[in-house]
Amino acid sequence: MSNLAAARVIKNFRLKQLLRVESHIRQLGPLSDHTIPALEPGSKTAVLPNPFIPRKTLTSKKWKPPVYSLRQQVELVKKAKAAGLLHLLPPGPKNPIPSTDVKEAIKGIQETPNSMSLGTLKHQLKDNKKDKSLWMNPVAWEGRISTRKVRGRELGITLYAGKKRMFKGHKWERARRLKMKKRQMVLKSMERRIHNFKNYYRRRRPDPLKPPRTSKSPKLPF
Repeated sequence: MSNLAAARVIKNFRLKQLLRVESHIRQLGPLSDHTIPALEPGSKTAVLPNPFIPRKTLTSKKWKPPVYSLRQQVELVKKAKAAGLLHLLPPGPKNPIPSTDVKEAIKGIQETPNSMSLGTLKHQLKDNKKDKSLWMNPVAWEGRISTRKVRGRELGITLYAGKKRMFKGHKWERARRLKMKKRQMVLKSMERRIHNFKNYYRRRRPDPLKPPRTSKSPKLPF
């Protein structure tokens, strides 16, 4: 996918989130005061619900899964990185919270006169004005994000981060060590075992073509 197509996907994502605030409030209730990045009192920056995190409904008191699944979040993050628009996506499990320096930069952008309220943004979008930079206006994403520090994630080791052991392997791989140990123990006395086996049958059946001396089933010497 080209950078232009990736930027178009991020643009559609932002416009969709800007136009679905009413339905979100109607289903899940009013937005909370917790936003990322943190806003100062009286800020005119638009606040949007974070579609990357689960939410608790006010009526049923049950948790509702995020609007975008983890697979969809990964695809959006990849396209945003390709287009250089990662700062326009909300933070989530696949898009961690930016560092302090980035937060301060975003906060500085939001305090500029270009920042406008959500009502003004939506009004201009519905009027179909041709200002292509409306969808890039800074917003604050509402919702609490649970951050859990996992060793190895900062190094890019995401597959086995926080796990006590690596891939468990196949069954034959797990039993191979014990199997080889038993095999080595048997091989140490293999010459003696072969000698006992041959002499045992030689004593009982000197001539294999003749009938056995007894009808009882013989017992092996090992």
